[in-house]
Amino acid sequence: MGNSNTLAVTGSRHKNMVTIREAAEMIPYSENTLRNWRSDGKNMKLFVKAAGGKVLFDFDEWDKMIDIDKEETAKKEKRLKRDV
Repeated sequence: MGNSNTLAVTGSRHKNMVTIREAAEMIPYSENTLRNWRSDGKNMKLFVKAAGGKVLFDFDEWDKMIDIDKEETAKKEKRLKRDV
């Protein structure tokens, strides 16, 4: 997240936002997949349209989604172990 396109202003609440292209280099989804998600309305909290029309990917929201998925997986594991 260190190149010049990264929005990483000191003290900014939005320092974990990067362009879709940069996000695709950091997570296991292609740039096209991320753009398709946005245009299809999937996972809309991940995308922010900034001034000037640039679309940014929000890693804070990404982390929240991962945490929720982990919690759901842990609950499911617990249920399955209880049912055995």
